[in-house]
Amino acid sequence: MRRYGLHTGIRAAVLLLALQCLEPVSAQEAAEAIQSCLDCHDYGEGAPAHQVLLGSHGIAGDTTDMAGRRGCLDCHGDSEAHVENPRQHAPDLSFGPRWSASGGAQDGPCLDCHLQDSASNWQHSLHMVNSMTCITCHDIHTQQDQVLIASRQNQICTACHKAQKTGIHDLGAKGPENPPCSACHNPHDHEAARPHMASNDSAGCTFCHTAQDMDTLAALNPQAGNYHRAMESSNRGCIDCHQGISHAPRDSAPLLHPAPVRGRQITLFYPGNATRQWLLTRHPGSQPLRQGTACSLCHRGDEAEMGSSLGADLVQPSRELAIAFSQAGEKIFIDLTWPGGIDDEYLALMWGDDRNLEFRRGGCFAACHDDSRGSASRILYHGTGQDETAIMGALASAAQLWRISLESGKLTTAHIGTGISNERSSPTDVTATTEFVAGRWSVRLSINTKAQAGSERFVAGEHYTFGIALHGSDNPGRGHWVSLPMTFSLSGNSTDFVTE
Repeated sequence: MRRYGLHTGIRAAVLLLALQCLEPVSAQEAAEAIQSCLDCHDYGEGAPAHQVLLGSHGIAGDTTDMAGRRGCLDCHGDSEAHVENPRQHAPDLSFGPRWSASGGAQDGPCLDCHLQDSASNWQHSLHMVNSMTCITCHDIHTQQDQVLIASRQNQICTACHKAQKTGIHDLGAKGPENPPCSACHNPHDHEAARPHMASNDSAGCTFCHTAQDMDTLAALNPQAGNYHRAMESSNRGCIDCHQGISHAPRDSAPLLHPAPVRGRQITLFYPGNATRQWLLTRHPGSQPLRQGTACSLCHRGDEAEMGSSLGADLVQPSRELAIAFSQAGEKIFIDLTWPGGIDDEYLALMWGDDRNLEFRRGGCFAACHDDSRGSASRILYHGTGQDETAIMGALASAAQLWRISLESGKLTTAHIGTGISNERSSPTDVTATTEFVAGRWSVRLSINTKAQAGSERFVAGEHYTFGIALHGSDNPGRGHWVSLPMTFSLSGNSTDFVTE
């Protein structure tokens, strides 16, 4: 067991004493049960363990409410193996950052209490269906869960619901003056806004529009007054009449889930230099990332903004590029065009199939976010009790890199992954042509899907993940602009791009 200094011991003792004084019997038992946790995890007021025990999920409070509470053990289990050897064994139920249990397992302790109240319909909610868990939005290891603070709730919701960043009536700039999202929407249910607003007397609207406002309007417009009185006496809400005025148009932001197209405009951006460790522990999206959520779920639509933030000193922190897929017989064509100049040197595409789960989640970033900053071979990894330094080459399928010289049109390929030769070769089944006319680059890739029996490039029914990078000498530092991971299949309705 790790031992800390005198100050840490004093802090733990003070915290335990406070808990015992508040609840002489049950708190005493709970305090003894969590002592092993505090030996390592309570290193001061900023420690997550310290914060959670002082909050509503701790063991200090009303005697009746706290009866049977065991603090850390209520959510993480007894975790005896972890107590004995915390470096080698995960807690019985882990929420990260080193280990992460499944989403269903993590939701279990929450639903044990909240299924009887706020989360009574969680099993039918759209958030649950879309693989979100309670801690995707909630953080109980703080004195105040940010998503429960009315003035801050919208910042968390709009990380995914980008069309709503403009706020109510496009007044997003007013920030805290906007009503919280939960005033109109129930995040723990499948319900649309209308039934939720009918049940809470349109709390989202009355957040700003008071009864006095309604009386004034009735005096000016008797018909509106009649409508408002009818609404007050029945199970109705404001949006029964006032529809489509709350938020920006539905198509003002990219879809959370792709609608397959043969071609569209994409945005490449100046990439960050975050390490794998930061992404899996300190990144705000580290929890869903560890559980397998793709980077694009939250970041789709933010590419230009990310580029400006990460490459503020660049003339072009982001680049627009058009991509289109087509098929003729056994050949697939990929056409890419963009405005540019002679400083653009190489175009690269990296591919992985469905067997490579980590590449499917992170695309190029699965190869490039590497603590060692040496070779692009380590991947983002999620799992329980397994080797955290798993590498692409150890997976069923490595990623393949295609690199095209814009000057010569020469295409070379390489496999990315330890244990697999990353020497570049010139394939016969993939060729490229490049052209620069009037300040615009055009690249056409031609893929013979059946050039070699048994080693087809693209197979019907399979899904592929790919990323694009544009290299240029006028981009210092990282030297390239990159895309978020995108998906491709020959046909179907569950990928970003199709040929049919």
